[in-house]
Formats: sequence, C-alpha cells, structure tokens
Amino acid sequence: MTLKDIMQTDLSIFVNPDEFGEACILSMDGVDKEINILFDEIPDESSMVEALITVITLKRSDAPYLSSDARFVINGQQYGIVNIPENYNNDDFPTIIINEVD
Repeated sequence: MTLKDIMQTDLSIFVNPDEFGEACILSMDGVDKEINILFDEIPDESSMVEALITVITLKRSDAPYLSSDARFVINGQQYGIVNIPENYNNDDFPTIIINEVD
C-alpha cells in the first residue's frame, strides 16, 4: 500500500461530518431532517478581490438527492444553495457552496 492509498483512506476520517461536524437542519421538499455538516469559509478563487465563500461538507448518504431549493438552518441562520457540484453523486463527502438567505 502506497502513502497515497493510506492518505486516501484517512481522508474519510477528517472530512467526516459525524466526527468533526455540527448539527444543522436540512429542509427540502417540505421535510426537515437533522444532519451533521462541516461548516467553513474558504477563499473565493474566482474573485479578483480578497473574498470568502461559505461552504458545507456533508455525507451524501444523509442527502442522497439534493435540490437547489433546499435550505440549511445552521446556528439559527438560514442558508440557501448556490452551487451543487457536478460530482455530487460520485463523492461520499461533497462540498456545497451556500449563502445566507433572509
């Protein structure tokens, strides 16, 4: 087993919302479900100015289907989806760009 193989195996531990995440409510299609997510702000590489974007990482098995009108309630604040990655169905721990909504 190579170092790359070992690191790939360990990756699931460090991005696992169950281990390092916080609880939030996922509201979609009239159903509310509590799931664990990793909540973070990262540099926006597409911006010409220094800016941050808000992202969450979740377990795809917690939300096998995710629609763009889904809402996340995190620490009492509601967030909407800005972007669902193209590889959502192929990634065990997809990262989704979100933003605050009123």
